Amino acid sequence: MQALSEAFIHSLVQTIVTSDTLTGIGSQWVLAVGLTGSHARGMATPYSDVDIHVYLPVAGTPDYESYQLHRFQQQLVSVTITTVESKRAELQRPESAIRTVPGLRQMRVLYDMPQPDHSGTLAALRQEAVDFQWSPLQPAADLFASKQVIGYAEEAHKVLGGLTTNDESVMIYGAYSLVLGLSDIIAVQHGLMLESENTAFQQVMELMSMTSKWTICFRAAAGYTLSTARERARASLCLYAETARHLHAIIEPRHADVINAALNLIETDVIRFELTSTN
Repeated sequence: MQALSEAFIHSLVQTIVTSDTLTGIGSQWVLAVGLTGSHARGMATPYSDVDIHVYLPVAGTPDYESYQLHRFQQQLVSVTITTVESKRAELQRPESAIRTVPGLRQMRVLYDMPQPDHSGTLAALRQEAVDFQWSPLQPAADLFASKQVIGYAEEAHKVLGGLTTNDESVMIYGAYSLVLGLSDIIAVQHGLMLESENTAFQQVMELMSMTSKWTICFRAAAGYTLSTARERARASLCLYAETARHLHAIIEPRHADVINAALNLIETDVIRFELTSTN
């Protein structure tokens, strides 16, 4: 693993909190700085970027680019500029909480301006993530999943169209969309805390079981096991069907008609996608 030197971290933080030369944000606006990502988890490679979050006050802050990339002492540094309030709001939405909670829990606080009660701004926010409980968000997660499944019915229709016209671009684009979208739906509905974007697919597959039909279809659609556009398109339709079936109990009645119609089309118009192994 590739570790950052303390000298590098100190120099980077000092640059951020004492001048605007790196981020364009004056030092008077910086409330806190945190290190997240692979370097915070101790999983970095020589090619990993340094993920820095800079927290600003809500009011009066000048215009800024919320995401920036820089070279600093031969390292690629990604800077996310946000506020404590906006990050706290992410903890209240299931679709963002599954990423924000692990990110804050992993975060190394590098700079934290004390507040009147002497608690650090970022330390308090991080503690909220440590204490976070998923159960209050489950109803919102179920509604999110139902809305997303009906939304991705349109993508399933596009894939069916691509298969009909033998349009490989349509097939592959649709398969990509379904792979990304449906795996996210599963993660949100289950309250799966995603440790990293690099581990997200593996975490979802393990949640669903590596031998489940959902995972078999997912791996094929994502390109783990199959290569042709037509095979991956059919696998993505299988993935849609397995996702809808898995979430059947939480699908809103008002969404069921469109979803069931898409499932019927998949069953009727496409040769059922079957795999005999996960290899």
